[in-house]
Amino acid sequence: MPDRIALRRVGSTDAEDFLATGLLLRSALEDAGGLHPDDAVFDIGCGWGRLAMPLAPALSSRGRYLGMDAAAEAIAWCRRNVGEADARFRFHHADIRNSYANPRGSIAARDAVLLPWEERFDRIAAFSLFTHLLPDAMVRYFAEAARLCRPGGVLVATFFLLDTATRAAIEAGQADRDFPAAHGIARLGNPAVPEDAVAYDADEVIALLDAAGFDAEWRPGAWCRRGVEPFDYQDLVIARRRGAVPAAIGTRGAVQAIAGGAIRGWAWDAAAGMAPGLRLEIGGEVVAEGGAGEMLRAAPPDGPPANAAAGFVLAVPPHLVGRPLRDVRLLAGPEALPLLARPALLLADPAEELARAWRCEALRDGLWRIDAVMRQDDGGWRARVWAVPPRGSPPIAPPSLYLGGGRIPLQSLDGGDAELDAALGFVPGTMRPHYGVEVPARLAARGGPWRLGLAADRQWAPHEGLLPPPRGDEAAAAACIMAATGRSLASFQSPLELSPSGPVEAPAGPVTLAMALSGIEAEDEAALVEGLAATLAPGGLLLFGTPGAAALIGGAGGVARLLHWQRHGTAQAPEAPPGRRRLRARAHVEARWGGAFALLDLREAALSGMRNLLLLQRR
Repeated sequence: MPDRIALRRVGSTDAEDFLATGLLLRSALEDAGGLHPDDAVFDIGCGWGRLAMPLAPALSSRGRYLGMDAAAEAIAWCRRNVGEADARFRFHHADIRNSYANPRGSIAARDAVLLPWEERFDRIAAFSLFTHLLPDAMVRYFAEAARLCRPGGVLVATFFLLDTATRAAIEAGQADRDFPAAHGIARLGNPAVPEDAVAYDADEVIALLDAAGFDAEWRPGAWCRRGVEPFDYQDLVIARRRGAVPAAIGTRGAVQAIAGGAIRGWAWDAAAGMAPGLRLEIGGEVVAEGGAGEMLRAAPPDGPPANAAAGFVLAVPPHLVGRPLRDVRLLAGPEALPLLARPALLLADPAEELARAWRCEALRDGLWRIDAVMRQDDGGWRARVWAVPPRGSPPIAPPSLYLGGGRIPLQSLDGGDAELDAALGFVPGTMRPHYGVEVPARLAARGGPWRLGLAADRQWAPHEGLLPPPRGDEAAAAACIMAATGRSLASFQSPLELSPSGPVEAPAGPVTLAMALSGIEAEDEAALVEGLAATLAPGGLLLFGTPGAAALIGGAGGVARLLHWQRHGTAQAPEAPPGRRRLRARAHVEARWGGAFALLDLREAALSGMRNLLLLQRR
């Protein structure tokens, strides 16, 4: 048995308690995870073999176990006392940094690779692991678990999960722990040692597991009184890896995502050589039917042939979106192969999904943009910056601007952003994301991308960095044409100046350059593209401006515009009337304009007002 110090490290009072907990966790893996004697088991955070020893009689000679931990001394003990006695059991050390278990580790948890080789497992255990991980590490471990888990396999893990009942019990003093400090989407039990005890909102964990490719549910644990029969440990999460479901009759398929008010995946009947029909049942009632028909770019493992029309997007009736549902089943083909079978499922509203995704991205990577920039008489710049630091950054000081090898501190500006607070799930008045900065002429002259950071080695940038606009829009247009074609703007005879609503009729003679730097829009985008194609000679250039991502968040409804941009590639600019001045992302331009025009260049925030500059060439 491990010594007393090791036992205390894993929360056991003595050897008897250590063994009893191990047997409890093995039972959870058997009952909740459906452990089979021939399974391959991966134990993340295996410690001193608390689960490994009770698993020995539960696995057959074909079964195998791999334990991984960040504590080198624990892995060394397991190799000597378990691995050398039983060849089915292996152990791997990953020197991942953790303030609780391995404070001197060389690998940041957010960058961890749990196994530096490819291996797949039927069951993955993570007991008392996520209770010691901060948000960026938790998301990384979810991704690694998804990589290592076979389709149809199960992740069984424990957490401290917060919901309405939990918070009420903590407030009433009916919980073994409280979590007084906030850390992004996490709550900390001990801010001095952040990873000593970490709790998460239950819905947030289930959503992040869903994004990683798992269908998850959870059962309350005994650490907090909730009025239900608890699992006699921490809260238990059972997450099944989505993926191909084998079928002897030849029909295969997988649900790959449940988002946007629809269920997405693929299905294929190998015997018939075609995609089978689908039906969605809720509570035993058929609520939607359809079939696959979308082309697959890459064939999944054990799936249909490459380029088969086996993909599906089955829309859920709108009245069911945003509601908790019971007994949800998606069945494929006449044999009713279950691609999805969930006793309970919440189909999130698409707007809420987007808000959650944007919130996770903002808190993980940080976001910033330039609100406004003005050239000074001495050649310097004065700018207003909007910024949210990356998740986990200590709020000790405003970020700094890094430009041309120089560092320029930002000055905090008064005023919060209530809409941003709501989108991030913060208390109103929490976020103050606006900063002012003055760039001296000596640094402005050096040029280069603007980057923000808390230190020189901790920088983040939007869209590969933003350059402040040149002295005039025409100068930006000339630079863009020169870079793309090697020609000067003056070499084009009588460029056609387009009105914001686009050309009404083509002028006499071929047009080799048309410009609309103030913007070019129309209610009917297809008609606009057709009219411009008729106006320009083959090989002619079209240069126009459009509000870009830098114009999104300012003004009322800015967060909603940003979410729409992320999903669809277009959004209304703050000052735009209905149906006019839509923002265009690169993918949107290539998809809608690519039949008649080739996109030569798209320069973000290159024009005054932080508008994008687009250069297209008539095919």
